[in-house]
Amino acid sequence: MRKDFTSPMLKVERIIGFVYIPLHIIVLPYIAAAAVRLLFPLAGLDENVPASELVWFSFSCVFLFAVMFRFLKASFNDMLDRKGKALQGVVVGLILYFALLYAMAMLLNALSLNIQNPNSEAIHRAAAVNRGAIFTAALILAPIAEELMFRGVLFGSIRRRSRILAYIVSALVFSFYHVWQYFIVSYDPALFINVLQYVPPSIALAYCYERSGSIWPPILLHSVINLIALSA
Repeated sequence: MRKDFTSPMLKVERIIGFVYIPLHIIVLPYIAAAAVRLLFPLAGLDENVPASELVWFSFSCVFLFAVMFRFLKASFNDMLDRKGKALQGVVVGLILYFALLYAMAMLLNALSLNIQNPNSEAIHRAAAVNRGAIFTAALILAPIAEELMFRGVLFGSIRRRSRILAYIVSALVFSFYHVWQYFIVSYDPALFINVLQYVPPSIALAYCYERSGSIWPPILLHSVINLIALSA
């Protein structure tokens, strides 16, 4: 595996990224929901959950794209210089995702754990309301924003010092990011079992980034994984 892992992300971009991650996770969902409730009726637009998701990820995507445009451009050039590894990262990453997903399913079955993922259920309910908004958020906006934060900033920064720690920390943060709001609402500790379902994609996406040396292959792989999940 790549012992010479490098990232073209500058220190200032990392600092901004680390500051922005908690804002994206904790603050922006509520701001986006409030903006939709207050402003959409005034504009004659339909107020719904997909609209909130769209506003949330649109803002994060635009902000991160503006702040990290230099990194995205350099990473794109790196991908073009290593097309074979980029393709390998996506293909092997997808295979790894399915293998880990199967292993996790076997583990949960052995433990007799029947998990009802509230995040997946919420996404599918939202898709029934506004399919276009959810597909835009899940296939375009979320892959860009989340890969920049969780793989580009988080994994990339820690990977330079410790490969194992980079996988562990990025997987934990990415997994808890998808379930923490539901825990706050219901105060049900059992919901944290859902964290396990996000470990396979987190590891596969981190591997894809590490193997390819570019943030663009995991963005593509993330979009493919979300498409599979939505289609299912």
